[in-house]
Amino acid sequence: INSMKSFNKIFVIVLFIIIMIFVGTNTYFLRIPEQSGRQYRVEISRLVKEISDVGLENIELSKYEYVTDVVRKDTMEKDFFEGDGRDYVIKEIDGKYYRFDYVSKSLEYRTRFMLAANIVLGIMAVLVVVAMICMRYKLLKPFNRLKEIPYELSKGNLTMPLKEDKSRFFGRFIWGMDLLRENIEGQNVR
Repeated sequence: INSMKSFNKIFVIVLFIIIMIFVGTNTYFLRIPEQSGRQYRVEISRLVKEISDVGLENIELSKYEYVTDVVRKDTMEKDFFEGDGRDYVIKEIDGKYYRFDYVSKSLEYRTRFMLAANIVLGIMAVLVVVAMICMRYKLLKPFNRLKEIPYELSKGNLTMPLKEDKSRFFGRFIWGMDLLRENIEGQNVR
């Protein structure tokens, strides 16, 4: 019983460590500053210059990595400032307002990497927990039942037959202990 209590304590400690690893890893990823800097600002500055030189109609957005859309408005409207839930910057060019929608790739990469790290940590945590549960039921529980048998045999308590166990780990041990019990019982009868 003491070994089961010790194992339960170890199991709780391992679960606590797994949770702390998850929390620590996610905290670390969330504290990493954006690696790309503000490259979208460089692209927006280039677009502002290009729009003032050649006009919005002659712009090819496909050559820009961070800026996804440019919208022009002559007047200030509420929906113009709300956007579509994306990040944006508003610039005034020649008396007209332009909204530059952009994406921050570093945040996207960080989110993907964080998700991948959490999946790997989750798989490892599940494997550790499953291994510990299997160890408890396949090794410790049968051993707990068996640990009193040699003591009982030494006291001369030979009447209790041993239950067969299908465990690969203790099957032959139980069989051997039962044979020993029968031999000692046979010797005592003579």
